[in-house]
Amino acid sequence: MKHRFLSVAETEMFEAALYLESESKGLGFEFLEEANHCIEQIKSFPEAWPEIRPGIRRHLTKRFPYSLLYSLRKDNTILILAVMHCKKAPEYWIDRL
Repeated sequence: MKHRFLSVAETEMFEAALYLESESKGLGFEFLEEANHCIEQIKSFPEAWPEIRPGIRRHLTKRFPYSLLYSLRKDNTILILAVMHCKKAPEYWIDRL
């Protein structure tokens, strides 16, 4: 199964990594590793995580307060809609649909 990011979601992921790196050397890289691990889990088991809205699922990271919001497309592609900080307004990404 393939995946792709909305450009704004990819930007969110890298901005989070840059912020974490500024807080502690190496932390941004660790965040990107965990985000990629989450993506691999989603690709292996795309329906394993709960739907938070019809057709939209959320995979929480284990170590960081972030979620990957995604949808399964008809062409069997996973579309990452947001890399969301869990303390952020929970539906800020809705207009991306």
